[in-house]
Amino acid sequence: MLPLAAEEAPASAQGNQLAAAGGLLFLQQSSKQLQAMDATGAELFSLQTSGNIRQLLPLADGSAAVLLQGSGGALFLQYIDAAAEDWGARYLLPQGAERLFTGAAGTALFSGSGSLFACDTAAGTASQLLNWANCDLQPGAVLFLLQQEDGGLLCLQQRDVTSGASLLQLARTASKTPPGKTVLRLGGLLAVSGIREAVLAFNANDSLYQVELVEYTDQAADMHAAILLLHTDIILGQGPDLLLTDLLPLRHYVSAGLLLDLYPFLDAEDGLGREDILPELRAAWEHAGGLYHISPDFSISTLAGPASVWQGLDFNRSNFQRVWQEYAELRQPVANLTASGMLSALLQLELPLYLDWQNGSCSFESQDFIELLQFCARFPLEIDWQSPDYLEDEDMVAAGRSLLAHVSVSDYGSPQLLQALWGAPVTYTGLPLAEAGGNYFHSNNMVAISSQSAHPEGCWRFIRFLLSEEYQLEHAGSFASNREVFAQKQAEAMQMEVEADGTVKPRLRYGAV
Repeated sequence: MLPLAAEEAPASAQGNQLAAAGGLLFLQQSSKQLQAMDATGAELFSLQTSGNIRQLLPLADGSAAVLLQGSGGALFLQYIDAAAEDWGARYLLPQGAERLFTGAAGTALFSGSGSLFACDTAAGTASQLLNWANCDLQPGAVLFLLQQEDGGLLCLQQRDVTSGASLLQLARTASKTPPGKTVLRLGGLLAVSGIREAVLAFNANDSLYQVELVEYTDQAADMHAAILLLHTDIILGQGPDLLLTDLLPLRHYVSAGLLLDLYPFLDAEDGLGREDILPELRAAWEHAGGLYHISPDFSISTLAGPASVWQGLDFNRSNFQRVWQEYAELRQPVANLTASGMLSALLQLELPLYLDWQNGSCSFESQDFIELLQFCARFPLEIDWQSPDYLEDEDMVAAGRSLLAHVSVSDYGSPQLLQALWGAPVTYTGLPLAEAGGNYFHSNNMVAISSQSAHPEGCWRFIRFLLSEEYQLEHAGSFASNREVFAQKQAEAMQMEVEADGTVKPRLRYGAV
């Protein structure tokens, strides 16, 4: 153990990261400052950065580096040149990188997009080492990871606070199916943590099938290349058994016969039927009379603003513009929402008015669509995220600089939190559609069955697992899609509790609410 000075660390450094490398100690003093000390704790030099230091990392060659977040959110592997007492080389990490680990000499490891990658800084390349879910690991549960000289990995993980930590040794082996199980491939452009947890839970509970996760963004340089890879697999008849439909053109897939209707499976199921999915949610998921994808949870995407401005208003695009004219001094009526952002949000609901996948027709030259583009063009083309005047969406409304914030209501505490933040009643208007205000259900966990799969019944077992009360009670990350679980969670949110002074208040509350 390196000797440290017995004096207490300065308040600004307490709780920040400390790393030892090459006989030196590196202490993160703030998000923008790093201090280097010798073995006695004496300061040698300090470094400043305009970015934000997210992590300190000792490397196998005795040097050290940081995970640095630059402007626009880009992440870099930033080396420290101790000899020059300065920053060293900097390498841009692929999109989705989240956390660094110590790799073998000449490499650093980073976790992101559900996988672990080796970053060869000399060659400027990154290669996938493993998919966390396919190794029955949760990246958030990994406390420590170190790559050994032979390429193997030492991993310390703790799945939850009630269980002890376990030390695992991982070695690369040929992929093989667990005895007695059939492998189902679940593929998509990008999987979120909820789906990875679902794969782990299903694999641990099902005796007949094993789900393997395939994220096409791990195999491609960008999103367009990932889509091309997925579509190539589908064209060749080698597509996944199950599809993550987020960011995919669902209506086009349905019209091309690429997805199976889930209603026949639901209707034939004992103990689970159409009525067990929230009816409003199920109706929103339907397309052409069929149900082609589902999710264990969902959130509601909408606009929210002070009730003093919006309550009682017949909200539509015309009335929105009228109110905007009354507050003409505001450059951003909807906080930090650009023209392209508003267009994208509105097309979540109005695209079927202009594009018909069934007969392959569109009406993008119609007067209605022209007026939609003219409306969106009134919004800023871009937002300066680095401006000293920049505020988060909810803070923009609180400061009176915007009339609305684009919010995602994902649990029963969200409305209370927003009302406490603004210190006033809140009205949820929906998006400014042509005729009314519109909200839409959103989920990053939408799953469908490919019509190419040789194991549709096995695929249904996975989807049924996602819809079950048992799974959603424990794992639903936002509002549950199962009607019984939704009602149970709603009842829990409505419970009251008695304070020490006898005051009765809602269990879920924030601030003065």
